[in-house]
This record gives sequence, C-alpha cells and structure tokens, in this order.
Amino acid sequence: MPKVNSFAPELIEFFRQASVQIIRVPMQTVAVATALRSRLHKLRVAMRKENHHDLPLAEGVQVRIVTDKAEEDCDVTLIGEHADNNYLKSLREAGITIVTPKFTNIKEGEPIPQASKEPSSAEDALARMVANTKPPTFAE
Repeated sequence: MPKVNSFAPELIEFFRQASVQIIRVPMQTVAVATALRSRLHKLRVAMRKENHHDLPLAEGVQVRIVTDKAEEDCDVTLIGEHADNNYLKSLREAGITIVTPKFTNIKEGEPIPQASKEPSSAEDALARMVANTKPPTFAE
C-alpha cells in the first residue's frame, strides 16, 4: 500500500474541502471517475495506517459518481461531500443547531460569558473543525 506522501497534495485538499462543502469534479468518462474515486479510497486507507492528522476529515467524506446517462462517454461528475450533508437541512428545520460560546475581549478576572443564544449552522461547525486541524505536512 502506498504511503500518504506518495499521493498528490490535491487529493488531501479534496477531502478537506469536501468535508465543509460539496465538491463537484467534472470527469471525462465513468472509467476515469472510478479510477479517481479508487485513488481517493486508497489515500484514505494510507491515512488510517499512518494515523494522519486529516483522517477524521477524510473519513467523514463520501465520494460518489453521478452520470446523466448509463453510457461510458456521458457527462460524469465525481462528487465529494460530508457524509451527513443530506441530513443537515432537515436537522436545522427541526431546530437542531450548534450553540457556541463567543469569547471576545475577555480580560483577566472577568466572568466567562455564557453560550451565545444565536445558533450557528452545522456547516459553520464543520468549517471551525477544519480550521482547527494541523497544517499540511507536504510542500505546497
């Protein structure tokens, strides 16, 4: 099995971006899209073996292929998105949101403010999670 550093850094970036937003990659054929999806899965396996710091992001992303027709030369799109993306809108409509405390200009000795009454979306939470990950270890 190849090591993480043998994969293009753009593949890791695909997982990072797809963990917070839907990524659509136009592909030439179903075969090419399937090969890329396979390569992404191999990267995820390598990340598990090496306990890579971006593994939680990669494991939260589903990769699928969408075609307009069942033919080999049709419009093909490889889609990466957070595995829970299909449910987030329904959860928000049901009133399920993430409440986070807002710490701004707190001086020593002052009480810590209570959690904000303004809920933030699940996408904001995912974006915060990505922002708190370690920086990439490859040269860009």
